[in-house]
Amino acid sequence: MLFVDISGFSALSKRLTEQGAGGTERISLILNACFDTMIAAIDRAGGEVIKFAGDALLAVWKEEADRDPASCVRKAAECGLFLQRALHRREMLPGLPLSLRVCLSAGRIEACPVDGSGRGLELVLAGEPFVQLRACSPHTEAGKVLLSEEAYARVRHQCEAEPSPGGGGAFVARFHAGAEAGTETALDSAEASGPFPAGESGRVDWEAEMRTVSVLFIHLPDFHERLDAGRLRQTAEAIRLAAEQHGATVHKLSLDDKGCSAIAATGLPAYTHENDAARAVKTAMAVRQRLTELGAGFSIGLATGLVFYGSIGNASKREFTKIGDTMNLAARLMQLAPAGTVLCDSATCEAAGPAIRFQAAETVHPKGMPGPIKVYSPSAWRTRRAPNAGRSSEERPKPRCWSGIWSASSKEKAAWSA
Repeated sequence: MLFVDISGFSALSKRLTEQGAGGTERISLILNACFDTMIAAIDRAGGEVIKFAGDALLAVWKEEADRDPASCVRKAAECGLFLQRALHRREMLPGLPLSLRVCLSAGRIEACPVDGSGRGLELVLAGEPFVQLRACSPHTEAGKVLLSEEAYARVRHQCEAEPSPGGGGAFVARFHAGAEAGTETALDSAEASGPFPAGESGRVDWEAEMRTVSVLFIHLPDFHERLDAGRLRQTAEAIRLAAEQHGATVHKLSLDDKGCSAIAATGLPAYTHENDAARAVKTAMAVRQRLTELGAGFSIGLATGLVFYGSIGNASKREFTKIGDTMNLAARLMQLAPAGTVLCDSATCEAAGPAIRFQAAETVHPKGMPGPIKVYSPSAWRTRRAPNAGRSSEERPKPRCWSGIWSASSKEKAAWSA
């Protein structure tokens, strides 16, 4: 299993957002061209992209009974080496290079179809390769391909590699010529001469936009190593119902180096409200209650801010995604949150403050963030006294009606909406 984590898109979004709509179009064009390069390379190497995880992706190579088990590892590793040569340090804009971290694991994967969003089935995966990925992820280095111990053991006699200083695998440099050679050569022959290929999927996604959203990352540690299909479906259903209750949308069940997690959001197209941050916090609190009742393990990170929202991929594999510092922060808060708790950033606290009571938790410095931030934990909903409370029905303002069209002053509307 190949995991490719790309850095640089958040900085790109910041730079180009200043250009308005034209900047968003350029973000979409660069993202799609980059993902087209990766998907096409994986396809040529005999692999299949199974998941996008924001600005990262997962791909698998299936072992065949009549082939050497090492052949899949070699093909995947050669593909990872090609992606490093093709994309690492390539400048998207002057002074803004891409940075790739690639990790390869090997073993048996379990799969379970789950309707986590209410819009159709998606595959949730688990197994030994994900355990290896989480163990190796802290030791990956930009520009290199790290093989887990299990993956390296299969090809150690076919390649040149150096042990990872942090342990847990080896960085592969190149493979020896031999019976399985050819994948790397085939990939290199297709390498584009420019920074990104002008392929079909390099076209702009005209629906892409920069949006202010509130994002929830819900960590589900019970499903890292083994999948209990019944329990997984119960957990996904509980999250979906909590989201629907407060106007949030479950975007996907994500799989990456952090394991299994659900991603939900408020403020997406067609699901936007003036109190989206409060709705997101209420969703997190409802998820906390439902998963606690189920006895499921979880931790939740919540952040509010501007993200790129649009489709990425190529003609064979596309999906909508959200990319930006807000996504990264929500994921980091999920990792920092103690089991069974919710952590929010200050932007969420300020936006939802009138509707939610928060307790200041602590000051933390999440990985990848420019400095320390203060995080908060929601404790309860605020109760507001209705404007008409204590007034008799005769004293309450009545709506005015002309020709069947209802009208009222802004103060009256506020009173009646209460």
